[in-house]
Amino acid sequence: MVNKQMNQDDSDKFYMDKAIVQAKLALDEGLLPVGAVIVADGKIIAQSRKKKGVHTYLDHAETMAMRTAFENSTDGPMVTIYSTLEPCLMCFSTILNSRKVERIVYAVSDPYGGGTSLPREVLTPRYLEWWPIIIGKVQEKKALSLFRKFFTATQDPYWQNPENELRKICMKQ
Repeated sequence: MVNKQMNQDDSDKFYMDKAIVQAKLALDEGLLPVGAVIVADGKIIAQSRKKKGVHTYLDHAETMAMRTAFENSTDGPMVTIYSTLEPCLMCFSTILNSRKVERIVYAVSDPYGGGTSLPREVLTPRYLEWWPIIIGKVQEKKALSLFRKFFTATQDPYWQNPENELRKICMKQ
């Protein structure tokens, strides 16, 4: 639990560091270093990371953490989700539909698939009923170092493509 004396910036860094720990675990498995932590009332209630599995394209760190956090009920306090990478369209729409995520805090912007910068005017009313506070670039340098390690080591042609926008951002800095 975060010390109540911490300001919001400090607590965001603290919890992002916990998401970075999850991301390191994914990197150790040779996967894109995406880690997520969900916090309610100053306590971590769920955490996950990119994992090898059956539903590789569906089981993102954020959605798996949300599944754990809300598996018994969606009743309870509003939450903040911390992710080392800006949530993709799928994760962002899941966040919007949950109506339980008050804040999204992420480390690295994803020009290749990030969903938080969607133009709101193109969305249907259902997706506009709930809109979380979005804060980016928290602990960005720490997370970028993990992404650089991944892009340097991966043999996956998808991620080795020099035109991949996420790769370009991570490798230039």
